[in-house]
Amino acid sequence: MNLPALHGIGDTWVSKHLRARSYLHSNCSGCHRPDGPAQGIIDLRFNVPMGENICDVASSTNVGNKFIEPGDPAKSSISILMHTLGSDRMPPVGQCH
Repeated sequence: MNLPALHGIGDTWVSKHLRARSYLHSNCSGCHRPDGPAQGIIDLRFNVPMGENICDVASSTNVGNKFIEPGDPAKSSISILMHTLGSDRMPPVGQCH
């Protein structure tokens, strides 16, 4: 089985898109996928085209207008939840308090 190479945030030799997809896959797709424990419609696995289910798509959360609002992270629910402190923060595992 061929698996995609994931990249760290500091891997500046690859595009921001690949670094973001790698982050979302490794930190979020365990829950945000079909039949995953997260409630919602998004699928953040690396091999799922991002535009199909999160870019410019209305958010089902109570924060942000869209899952990812292109060009405006302040209105993107994913960005808002990643920068939230406390029990609503995403991803919930491995965060420092």
